[in-house]
Amino acid sequence: MTTSIGFCGRDDVEDVMQFIRDHWKEDHILGSHRGLFDWQYWDPETGRYNFILCRRDHDQALLGILGFIPTHLYDPSLIDKAVVWLALWKVRPDSEIAGLGMFLHQYLIDNTIHMSSAVSGLNKMSHRVMAGLGYRPEILQHYYLLNPTLNAFHIAKVEGQPITGSVRPLTKSLEQVSADILLTQKEWAIGDRLPAIPAKSPTYFLRRFIEHPYYDYMVYAVLDRNKRVGLLALREIEHENCRVLRLVDYWGSSDDFSGLGGALENLVVDRGAEYIDCLCWGLPDQLFIQEGFSRLDPDGATIIPGYFEPFEQRNVPTRVAFKAPSNSQFLFFKADGDQDRPNLLPA
Repeated sequence: MTTSIGFCGRDDVEDVMQFIRDHWKEDHILGSHRGLFDWQYWDPETGRYNFILCRRDHDQALLGILGFIPTHLYDPSLIDKAVVWLALWKVRPDSEIAGLGMFLHQYLIDNTIHMSSAVSGLNKMSHRVMAGLGYRPEILQHYYLLNPTLNAFHIAKVEGQPITGSVRPLTKSLEQVSADILLTQKEWAIGDRLPAIPAKSPTYFLRRFIEHPYYDYMVYAVLDRNKRVGLLALREIEHENCRVLRLVDYWGSSDDFSGLGGALENLVVDRGAEYIDCLCWGLPDQLFIQEGFSRLDPDGATIIPGYFEPFEQRNVPTRVAFKAPSNSQFLFFKADGDQDRPNLLPA
């Protein structure tokens, strides 16, 4: 049996979506919603979809797929520091090709421009597999800051007395920014994060968050004495008339995050949210603790839910893995890769 491996073109999309329904999950959103599929995987720079496909030559049947999301999809100027995020990766159990998943992975590595590769949202088995491929396996830390004006929580399950208020002076503030402000890049004074990857930019935040066609993100500039020194993206999530805030991405230095606890707490109170949480890896643990956050014990009594589409009141560890140059600092956030995307949308 002979096969061919290559990139996904326009004529392949329906086959890929059918493959997802047949071999991944029948009701998977990317197997049924063409609009979301196009937004997440169509690359206008290359004129193709960001999937690697393996087809059997004699009947063109799909045997395996590997989706990926390069960071420069949202800002082409980032291509020299691109991270390629692995996404939907599936091989048919009846493919009869040993190691086909590894062949797809190697084709991606050999045929894309990137300085690092990473993946988020792994199960326990795939976490071990990625370690075997030379990736560094980690688990995102989950931090949360409760609304100090509430004494009852419905989305969260809180044990003990909430930790409220920043223990540091309010030295930073937040300014919600528009597309026009993000496009005026000369006004930005983001700290030097050259060693940190993935690299991001105001244009990245514009295209990834403000222009998202299905989620309503809020993007804020971090202000230090009226100078914009960082960017963060938040998403408001509602369940049964209650809401929470999730900090899904941050671009800036550790120093410029310091002093934000009071501003974030004020935002939680102003929005009437139960809490704000953040899943990340690569920033110092003490940075969050000093700003009034608590670190979630995934096996503890306190529950800060991981799933909302559909809602499940349980803690969910987010397993990740990455390959990066030895002298670099890798920063993971919830919105990296394909983890912060809709799972439920009207047809």
